[in-house]
Amino acid sequence: MGFTLEMARAIAGVSLNKGTRVIDPACGAGAFLLSGLDKGIGSPATIFGIDIDAKVRDEWELNGLAEDLGRNLYIQNGLYDPDDNRVSEKLPLRQFDLVVGNPPYGGFGVREVEKDKRLFNSLRTYELWRLGTRANDDQDSLFAVDVLERLRRLTPKEVERLERFPVEVLFLERFVRLAKAGGVIAIVIPDGILANVKFDYVRGWVAERCHVVAVVSLPRGTFRGTGTTAKTSILFLRKKGAKARGPKHVFMAQLDEGKDGGPPDKEEFDFVLKNFREKFKGYASGSPIIWTSTTTDDLWDNRWDADYWDPTFVEPVKLLKKRFGKIIPLKETDPFITYGAIITGRKPKLKDSGVFYIHIENFMPTGLDISLGNFISEKSDWNKDRARVKKGDVVIVRAGEGSLGKSEVYYLDFPATVGCFVDIFRQDVINPFFLALFLKSKYGQVQFRRLKSGVTGLTNVNFYEIKSIYVPLIPSKDIERIERAYKKILRKNDMIIRKKWSLAKKYYREGKNRLSADKMANEDAIIAKELGSLRSVFQDLLRKFELFLEGENKSFIP
Repeated sequence: MGFTLEMARAIAGVSLNKGTRVIDPACGAGAFLLSGLDKGIGSPATIFGIDIDAKVRDEWELNGLAEDLGRNLYIQNGLYDPDDNRVSEKLPLRQFDLVVGNPPYGGFGVREVEKDKRLFNSLRTYELWRLGTRANDDQDSLFAVDVLERLRRLTPKEVERLERFPVEVLFLERFVRLAKAGGVIAIVIPDGILANVKFDYVRGWVAERCHVVAVVSLPRGTFRGTGTTAKTSILFLRKKGAKARGPKHVFMAQLDEGKDGGPPDKEEFDFVLKNFREKFKGYASGSPIIWTSTTTDDLWDNRWDADYWDPTFVEPVKLLKKRFGKIIPLKETDPFITYGAIITGRKPKLKDSGVFYIHIENFMPTGLDISLGNFISEKSDWNKDRARVKKGDVVIVRAGEGSLGKSEVYYLDFPATVGCFVDIFRQDVINPFFLALFLKSKYGQVQFRRLKSGVTGLTNVNFYEIKSIYVPLIPSKDIERIERAYKKILRKNDMIIRKKWSLAKKYYREGKNRLSADKMANEDAIIAKELGSLRSVFQDLLRKFELFLEGENKSFIP
């Protein structure tokens, strides 16, 4: 808590003192408020706390907050102003120099909102829950909600949306509304708000009203003691107006877990704070946990999570641009992209022949593997028209720790379809053999790691994120050499896998079950030796390909 307050003081400077007006609208036991009192940021007359849970009164009594703040503490929903003319999000003199807190997240908004008239009337004036319905509409209407629209009677569908709207977004808007012009906002927020494409409109709304000053990424163990391991960050903002200037660069930091996977050690926080104080006017660098990430302008159309801007992820893309002059995101190929059928409550009936059903386990470095029971019927519900693979398609694993980003160009002669965790990527701008090899390279894999960083506990990427991967445009003569060399490996892989497949079918006919027959074929000495040799050939090709990408070789030499 002290770290957050000291960061806020470093942002605001000497203006955060005992006369500072401070509020935490979801204060719980009041840790941020106690820290403010301890550090001389605010005083008993100027610090306010709100919480909806009446049980926190006991904690306020135990920790002394009730005695220190007395009538400045309120038991009510923090999304609307208390019955006290000293607190108002609408009157500049009743707004706050510092709005700080760790509001609730991970659930839906507010149930039965119409039963609480004060809350209902307040939320009618909020903007973000309305803007979410038009996030894909024209941008002219995205950042302002008409005054009359805020005051009119809500439709039943709007009430339903409000009740299901993420509570963390409602609180983010509340924090901004409570801050005065030039005030500092420090909020613990789920990384999904900072990273997920569906919350682009939220980040746009905030950027219209606030300067983004810093993002400090917290490890999952930070709040383990409260029963959550959600990935969160502390977002530091300064509300625009009153001549409040924003930074040219956004300060980013990433903290590691402490002992036994718990919160970061105090030394970690102190190190970040020291760097912020010393280097904020320029930018921080030279540390594995601190970087500038980007200019504030670059954040407008991008993610805000600190992990995403880690130089480990950013520098390889810069290198490619410097090497080849032009790199393009995959969206510029105007691709067709889809995934396999998702049918809840059922699994496909697998066969030993028919339509090749491509799933995660089929991906090897040297090509696609085939096992017994790897096929489905032509009439299967899982053989959807959209999920049928064509020769030359690139198939990409979009989910799974250790599997995400596995890719291959489809080169086989028999019909195939993809499973629900495998995407088809079809386009005619970039050679598919080059694309598949690029995605397998460290320059493709680092972008997959970047995309999946810091969003949720699940490891996956969506269509939008796959289409954001950057690929260099290289000379056609190099493309031809890459395709020839890669095709040789895929043809050899096909020969070995068909031999292994035939051997597995032989064991199956002899009475072994499918798993045992596949295992015996995989362990066959000749098959294992041939696959091992081919993997060495592939690794050599990949090494030469990466040297070419890095500029060690001006042309690709297989």
